[in-house]
Amino acid sequence: MICVVCNEEFESKNNETICPVCFQRILRDIQKPKNGTCPICGTPSKKYKYCSNRCYNIAHSALSRRYYKAHSGEILKKQKAGRMRKYKHGDRIDAIELIGRSIHMSYGMTRVLLQQRAARDGISIDRAIVIVQRERRI
Repeated sequence: MICVVCNEEFESKNNETICPVCFQRILRDIQKPKNGTCPICGTPSKKYKYCSNRCYNIAHSALSRRYYKAHSGEILKKQKAGRMRKYKHGDRIDAIELIGRSIHMSYGMTRVLLQQRAARDGISIDRAIVIVQRERRI
């Protein structure tokens, strides 16, 4: 891969766009900036910290990479927890979803079938859910 800062070729891990040498230099220059110079390219910039949007994006990428390296365990744990939804006992949505999975139907189709059954039998949808759960042994 070619570094977006120094244009040198380097071995990239995880699709990184900044080489390790430039990465360390950028982090050092961001933490200890020189007044009036862009920490990425060294160009004088009087009004803003970065001289251009390109330099700002490179700095943002470097800071994000540093944060991810420092907190990767926590981030992965949160991502994994977010993917796996825990079922709550007594929750109507979860009950309808479990019934739908057992008959290989979507949540919406299962809900419609349960509403039709409840209307046909003259009972509430909650009662229809309980009856179907008993029938299917869910």
